[in-house]
Amino acid sequence: VKAEWLFETKKAKEVALFVRKNDAVEIHKTFKEGKGLEEKTRDNALFLAVCDQFSGEVSRNILELISGWQVISGLSHKRSMFLSQVILGDDKIQKNLEPLNLGFSHLVDEKPISIANYTEQYFKHFKDLSKEYKKGFVEKIQETFPNGFPTTNFRTLHLKYDSDGNEVGDILFDPEEQESSGSNKVIALAGHLLGAIGLGTLAIIDELDAKLHPLLTQAIVRLFNNPATNPNNAQLIFATHDTNLLTYGQFRRDQIWFTEKDQYGATCLYSLVEYQEEDGGKIRKDRSFETDYIQGRYGAIPFIGDFSKLFANGAESEN
Repeated sequence: VKAEWLFETKKAKEVALFVRKNDAVEIHKTFKEGKGLEEKTRDNALFLAVCDQFSGEVSRNILELISGWQVISGLSHKRSMFLSQVILGDDKIQKNLEPLNLGFSHLVDEKPISIANYTEQYFKHFKDLSKEYKKGFVEKIQETFPNGFPTTNFRTLHLKYDSDGNEVGDILFDPEEQESSGSNKVIALAGHLLGAIGLGTLAIIDELDAKLHPLLTQAIVRLFNNPATNPNNAQLIFATHDTNLLTYGQFRRDQIWFTEKDQYGATCLYSLVEYQEEDGGKIRKDRSFETDYIQGRYGAIPFIGDFSKLFANGAESEN
C-alpha cells in the first residue's frame, strides 16, 4: 500500500482522520480507534482494515458499506432482470421509463411475489453480501413496498394500428425474444437504477453506454443529476467510452475521472480536477471537455498504429 487516507465531512470543512504514505501514518486526534495501530499494519494491508480488526466503529461501518456494493455489468446484465421484474411492477416506477421512449407503452404483470421470496431469490444472485447489509436491505424493501411486490414476470405491451394509423388493439411481446438488446438492457438495469433512486443508495455500472443510444445514456445520467428526479441523493458511478457525456454542462470537473494504462500494464485513475490550464489555474468549467479529451489533452486515449501497414504487408506476402 503506497498511500491511504480517510476524510470526514460533517459541515463545510473536511477533516483528515488519517493520512498514510507508505509506512508512515498520521492520525487526527478525533480518530481514536486508530491510535497505537500504526505499527500493527503490514505494508500490504490497509490501515482501515486493521482498525476494523480491533473493533473500530467507524472503520467497521465503512468496510461493511463497501462490502455491500455490487458492480453491475452493462454487457452481461441478464441476472439483473429479476430485480427489475419485481420493482417494475410498481406503476409509479414505470412512469420513470416513459420519457425514455423504448417503443412499448407499458409493462404487464403476470405473477405476484412476497418480499420474503423476492429477497431469498435476490441474495442467490449476490452471494457475497454481509449479514448486516442483507438485514438493512430487507428493512428498506419492506419500508418501500409495505404491501409486497406485484410481479415476478412481465411482458411489454405494444399498441396495434390499422393501415390508416388508427389504434385497433394491443399485443404482448416477450422482452428477451422480441425486444432490442438496448431495450432489454434498460429494463434489466432499471431495477438497480430506479431502486437506488427510490432508496437513496449507490448504483455502480460497468459499460453503462453499451447497446444504448448516446441520448438514452444521457437521459439515465440526468435522472441522478437532477434533484427533482433524485430527491434522496442516490449516486451513480459508471465506466463508459461515450465521449458525448463529456459535453459541457453534463458533469462537474470533480465528477469526471480517467483511466490510463502505463507501459507496465498498471492502470492509473485520475480526476479532471487535477489538471491545470497553461497559466497554472484549474481547468475552466466552460471548456469543451470532449474536444480536449479527443485531442489528448487529458491523456487516457489509445495510441493507435497505422493499420495500412497490415494490408501492405499482406499484399507483399501475396506477391
